Amino acid sequence: MRFMRPFFVVVALSLVISCGTGIEEDSNSDKTVFRYNEAVGISKLDPSRTTSFEDIIAIGHLFEGLVTLDENLEVVPAIASSWEISEDGKEYTFYIRRDVYFHDNPCFAASEGRRVLASDFEYSFFRIVDPNEPSPGKYIFENVAKTEESNFIGFKAIDDRTFKIYLSKPQPSFLQMLTLKHCSVVPHEAIDMYGEDFRTNPVGTGPFKFSFWNEDVKLVLLKNDEYWRRDEVGDTLPYLDAITITFLPDRHQEYMQFKKGKYEMMSGLDQSFQETLLTDLGELKPKFDSSMIFSKIPWLKTDYLGFLVDDAKPINENSPLTNKLVRKAVNYALDRDELVTYMRKNIGKGAAKGFLPKGMPGYDQLNVTGFDYNPDTARTLLKKAGYNGEMVKLVVANNYKQMCNYIQRKLREVGLNVQVDAVSKSVHRKDMATFQTNFFLKNWTADFPDPTNFYQLFYSKNFAPDHGPNYTHFVNSEYDRLFEELLAESRDTVKWEIYDRLESILLDDAPVVPLFYDETVRFFSNNVSGIKANSMNQLDLSEVRLAD
Repeated sequence: MRFMRPFFVVVALSLVISCGTGIEEDSNSDKTVFRYNEAVGISKLDPSRTTSFEDIIAIGHLFEGLVTLDENLEVVPAIASSWEISEDGKEYTFYIRRDVYFHDNPCFAASEGRRVLASDFEYSFFRIVDPNEPSPGKYIFENVAKTEESNFIGFKAIDDRTFKIYLSKPQPSFLQMLTLKHCSVVPHEAIDMYGEDFRTNPVGTGPFKFSFWNEDVKLVLLKNDEYWRRDEVGDTLPYLDAITITFLPDRHQEYMQFKKGKYEMMSGLDQSFQETLLTDLGELKPKFDSSMIFSKIPWLKTDYLGFLVDDAKPINENSPLTNKLVRKAVNYALDRDELVTYMRKNIGKGAAKGFLPKGMPGYDQLNVTGFDYNPDTARTLLKKAGYNGEMVKLVVANNYKQMCNYIQRKLREVGLNVQVDAVSKSVHRKDMATFQTNFFLKNWTADFPDPTNFYQLFYSKNFAPDHGPNYTHFVNSEYDRLFEELLAESRDTVKWEIYDRLESILLDDAPVVPLFYDETVRFFSNNVSGIKANSMNQLDLSEVRLAD
């Protein structure tokens, strides 16, 4: 029998935290409300259709899948209490918990959320691969078994508690991919009732449930009193009564509200307050130690300079950047540690090994060494390449202009004539997609914690923009062979050897200049405890407490 709290308690709490449209909450309430801001905003709360990092964070409060990631990026049970993988690596069997319920919602009989069944995952996954469903998560299931007519047959609810997935070939990273929020379970009743409006009427199983959303103003989530998880002593989770997320676009205003105690958390850095809060070495200034907590952990994200290396593109006609000696010179010309220290307040780590970021499983086993800072070698390579001072244009999004002015200065010091063209984010994306630039600043953030997610950027079958994220149009047959071998390899020692060989090819051909491996930065008020974070930059508030 499910324990039902009186409905008036939920209504009262919703009213307490939703009154008004600003960020001022009733501080004298005995309810614990965790407040933070998303300056970029949120566009949808449908896990199948999510495209932005900000959406994913909010969706993580509301939805769950079969499995999830712990703080060490290990795959651990979520709605699936356990699973089995066949010896041939092509059949996955998941056993569904009996105590997981969808949030109460009018889409259900008597508005009472029902128990999650294996058939709900069958429905949710078929919804993702439906050709009529605009889900960016379709790639997750590209290796799922299909009929000759290309219809998916790879999802099967055997009974209420047993769910099977059949793959066409072994894929050791598949379990990690199932931790993506796209793979969250949704009830067919909610999709039937809300249709396209499910994005603003989400129904999940997570620790918090949807209350209301005034777009561009505030999103309110309430505690899920029927949540299945318990803490180490058996107490129900979550501890918080609610979460409120505001959407102030002005980061300085966000900081001022955080300083006044109107937010429990502030994510990321902005020039409007980074000098105030942090030392030159990226540590919290001592005077703030008593009022806030500073968190900085690795983030699976590599920022890099990319080159379009396809000689056939018109923009590359007579371009010196088609010569790999010039590209290597760019790599040697940049002091990555100096860039991180002085341009980023020591947030991040200089890319010392290659493209794979620090914190990614397999990074510590890499035996390759990336490009060190050696301006003399850079000058020698430019001379050997026959470079005669031709101008090259570096296209960047305008929020990176200051950092790229530093890059321009370092490249000019070795004799490379560089012009920085700072444009809007939309123009930046368009220029890369239409090959209007052959030198650009970009980054890649992990979708799931497996190196294949990064090495796919240089696989020749993944040419951007239509077939994948290979914006450099890098082609190397040996790289392709090794990457395809890696996709099916499950032995760690063999995978580590392949990582080294892939990185060595990238270092030799230099289609990119890895700059730094990013870090996640968050500030918390000093009454916050129980935050769980990992290198995927996820935000788990299910065990957070707020001290009086």
